[in-house]
Amino acid sequence: IDIGIMIYNTHWYGCPSVSPDTMLRLSDAEHVAAIKWSVPENLDYDDMRKFAHIFNVIDNSSQPIRCHKNGGHGYISATICAYPEFDLHIWQLLEAKLYDEAQEQWDVREKSYTPWRQKIRTESGGVRHVKGAMDAMGLSAGPPRLPTLPLKEQDISELKSILEGMGWPVPR
Repeated sequence: IDIGIMIYNTHWYGCPSVSPDTMLRLSDAEHVAAIKWSVPENLDYDDMRKFAHIFNVIDNSSQPIRCHKNGGHGYISATICAYPEFDLHIWQLLEAKLYDEAQEQWDVREKSYTPWRQKIRTESGGVRHVKGAMDAMGLSAGPPRLPTLPLKEQDISELKSILEGMGWPVPR
């Protein structure tokens, strides 16, 4: 093939975590360009330093500041499609190596948004929280795919209050 390949270290799907040594062996594989990085709690997240200079490492564990400090180049965000300015600002802080400020702002989002997201996921599963955040910001993306249930108006209202509390420009 003539496109880049991203290796997903998504151990929570029932497979063992890919070891840093295996990642290093993949450096000889043609077209491996990126690694979506997360490890179980019993392994050392910081082992990514062994290969971050070889691959584009993207954090997939809500630790973007730690990832960047270790040489990573990106992260996954549950809210970027709802309010990209937040994540772009976090990225600018990371690139400027203003890690404490980036961590502080990231933590505000995580402490405010994550409990709501977890509650929503237990009620119907899926990633309906993403479309919910978009709806709360006035960017409707339609209902989630089945069997995930759409959010109730009460859920959206609760999320709007959370986002406003974070300083986001929620439309009324």
